[in-house]
Amino acid sequence: MRVYHLLSAKYAIENLKKQRLKVSLFADLNDPFELLSVELSELANRKKFQELKKDINGKKGVLCFSRNWNNPVLWSHYGDKHKGICLGFDTPDTLLKKVIYKGERLPSDVKKELNEGNLNGRVEEKLLITKFEHWQYEEEEERVILPLDKAYKEKELYFVNFCDNLKIKEVIVGARCKINKAELEKSIETSLSAVLSTKARLAFKTFEVTKDRRGFR
Repeated sequence: MRVYHLLSAKYAIENLKKQRLKVSLFADLNDPFELLSVELSELANRKKFQELKKDINGKKGVLCFSRNWNNPVLWSHYGDKHKGICLGFDTPDTLLKKVIYKGERLPSDVKKELNEGNLNGRVEEKLLITKFEHWQYEEEEERVILPLDKAYKEKELYFVNFCDNLKIKEVIVGARCKINKAELEKSIETSLSAVLSTKARLAFKTFEVTKDRRGFR
């Protein structure tokens, strides 16, 4: 499946140069309800799930993608106010987990859901991919969940290299981004020279971002 990841131009160029992508920790994501999508009215449950959240955050990371790059709100929030760059990847469907959007928090029965202090696999997966329904503007977010020991660490950050399961296929330069095609091609490795590069612009008839038919110059 083709999926998209938006970020600032600075970090996009750095990732292209080093052919890698940063793995996010759940504790660093912008939704404070990450891993806390269950109903937690009881104090004992809150304490247990906070501990579980801390445990999962220390063991697993996430790559966040969208199925769509045309949403202007995505560019505003994740693409540095349209001054950033969107990277398009081909990733096996089997690795992607589609985010589920809910209007209410999931019911919690800790006695059934906890097994020797840990969440069973079914419930843990729900926590990893359930978000409040107002996040749906992210255009059906897709996630790759991976153990942190499968990534490499640089200072306090985790990264994974581009590979067969994370093939870079597109570079879409934001409508307000000042980087031109020559600068982009100079910045990335020759091994990525076949990657399609595109300049984005604001659509004329809809509230969408689209490709500039004049090309990327």
